[in-house]
Amino acid sequence: MPPLRLKKQLDTLNGPSSMNPIKLTARKSMNKKELTKEDMEKKLQERARKIFSLSSKICTLDLAHAFCRLSGHVKTIDCVINPIDATYTGAHDPTIPVARLEVRLDFFEHMNQLDARKAFDSRMVEIGRYTRTLNRIIRAGQPVTQSSELAA
Repeated sequence: MPPLRLKKQLDTLNGPSSMNPIKLTARKSMNKKELTKEDMEKKLQERARKIFSLSSKICTLDLAHAFCRLSGHVKTIDCVINPIDATYTGAHDPTIPVARLEVRLDFFEHMNQLDARKAFDSRMVEIGRYTRTLNRIIRAGQPVTQSSELAA
């Protein structure tokens, strides 16, 4: 326990010692529920449904070409957003996608809990980035063209 004078100085800087940010962080991580692989898979699947929904909305509003494919046999989603004026000429398509996402929605059986959590966190970051792009397109309410800022 720090001397009383030092404790008062810390309280002045950080608020009362019960509100010390270091202690709050420690308490928060101690109370954090550990997700099972099944919990993580469920969350990934929920996010995938959200992406499908937002992609459908973008297409309905004619803002961009949003494609989503679920490969059930490997539990993977593959999504891409192309500008509304994209050309589809085959292998030499000059269109640069606005965004692309490919994410597994499950974990290998042999994967331990720590590795599964790292993979989950990484996938959630990718999904979050892609979802923010979808939401940004919807909020803008303007078609995304190859020359627009959102396409860059």
